[in-house]
Amino acid sequence: MKLHPVPAGQGVQWMRQGVRTFFRQPLAMSGLFFIFLALASVFSLIPGIGNLIALVLLPGITAGFMAASREAHEGRFPMPWVLITAFRQG
Repeated sequence: MKLHPVPAGQGVQWMRQGVRTFFRQPLAMSGLFFIFLALASVFSLIPGIGNLIALVLLPGITAGFMAASREAHEGRFPMPWVLITAFRQG
């Protein structure tokens, strides 16, 4: 992996693009976030290993949010099952 240095102002542009993508499908993106919170809360109720399960699933769910962002950016409505995209594709 090679790092590509960019000007500091690039971060502001990335934030603007992220906010713009969110507002293309705000209801869907908010809904996906609350589904994630609900699942994390349910897993945390499992004694002993619940928090560990939530932490193990977090990278895959994060990839699912990236897939949801791509769908929103392309004008499609991201459905809840997009959160498990990383687990289905391996």
